[in-house]
Amino acid sequence: MALTDAGLTQVVRAIGGETPTFFNNTNSAIAIGTSSTAFSAGQTALVAETGRRSMEATFPSRTNLVVVYKSIFATTDGNNASTVNEWGILNSTTTGGTLLSRKVENLGVKSSAQSWTVTCTISYVLGT
Repeated sequence: MALTDAGLTQVVRAIGGETPTFFNNTNSAIAIGTSSTAFSAGQTALVAETGRRSMEATFPSRTNLVVVYKSIFATTDGNNASTVNEWGILNSTTTGGTLLSRKVENLGVKSSAQSWTVTCTISYVLGT
C-alpha cells in the first residue's frame, strides 16, 4: 500500500524532530468510500468517503518495519447502497486529517446487516 505525499511528509517531519499529528491509536482512523478513481500520491483525502472508524484498542501495532491498522465498522457505520471501492488511513477520527495511504479495491456493498473488520498492513522496505 503506497504512501501519499502528505503521509510521507508527516513521516519525514517526525524524523526531522518536528511534532506531526501522529498516526497512533488516539488519532488514526480507517475510512471507506465509493470512488474507484486510481490512487495518486498527491491525493489528500478519499475521493468519496462514506464512513470512518477509529482504531481498535491495540492498533496500530508495529513489529520491525510492519505497521498494522485495524478498525471495525459496526452495523450502523458506513452503510451505503453503493459499492465500497476505496479505503485509507488518516490521522483524524472525525473529518479531515492527513491521508497516509489510500487503496482502491472493490470490497462490496456495506449494509446495516453487516459488521466489517478492516485491517491494513503497511510494510516498509529497507534500501529503497
